[in-house]
Amino acid sequence: MRGTRLKSLVITLIIVIIGGLLAGCSKEAEKKPASDTQKKELPSELKSMRKEIDKLISQLEQTAGIMSQCPESEQSGGSKEEKSQQGSSKEQDGQGSQSVGQESSNTQGQWSQIREGVNKLHQNWNQTETIVVKEGLASEIRDGFENSLEELTINVDQNSLEGSLLSALKAYGYYPEMVQLFNSRIPAEYFGLKHRIMLIRYQSAQAKWVEAKAELPKLKTQWEILKKSEALQDQEISQRTENSLKDLESAVSRQESCLVQVKSDIAFKNLDEIEKKLNSSI
Repeated sequence: MRGTRLKSLVITLIIVIIGGLLAGCSKEAEKKPASDTQKKELPSELKSMRKEIDKLISQLEQTAGIMSQCPESEQSGGSKEEKSQQGSSKEQDGQGSQSVGQESSNTQGQWSQIREGVNKLHQNWNQTETIVVKEGLASEIRDGFENSLEELTINVDQNSLEGSLLSALKAYGYYPEMVQLFNSRIPAEYFGLKHRIMLIRYQSAQAKWVEAKAELPKLKTQWEILKKSEALQDQEISQRTENSLKDLESAVSRQESCLVQVKSDIAFKNLDEIEKKLNSSI
């Protein structure tokens, strides 16, 4: 009898242990999805920072006159000789010096706005840094962004257009890494793609064709991921964007700066439409 009871006790203990192990496994299985913490919604602070960088890059491009190398003056009417004669007559009338003074004043006003933008960007980063670090932003990304922001501030203080624009583009390059940490209707690849177009636009204006061509494979990679978004399936805007990116690639291959500026403008407009489409998707 004692042996039978002992045997029953052992069997009971085994059943209890196995049951406990199975329960533990099931609990562990239940915990797994919870441990992969759901990403939080993209914070408003990060959105505001992106708007400031976009605005700043646009201001710097305008101040640098990135489109000035294109033959707009010839299209607006009048040959170079006629314009030269008009310019000399204005100088004789004393209007030439006045025009130079106005241009200088306008440039100072633009730099003033750019400095305000840089200050706002610092404020945005101060509000955003704690949030993105808490969500797991890598220290090298944080340090890289801060370094580019410091470079931007120094270059703007020195009125260095090329240095300021390059630093601003460098800062923008870290933004997709921050978006990746959150649940965003606009995926990180969208901002990565936009950044590549910005770089190509800048490099072509500087006739840095080797660097511009090096961005093309990265641009393609970002687009291949982005176009798989459900909101872009079977959409006309998706095909238009792809066509505009191919046109941009062709312009870079031909090493035509003006053509790159025109094609990048079209690509940016298509991306704006894509952003609206993604924001409106459920």
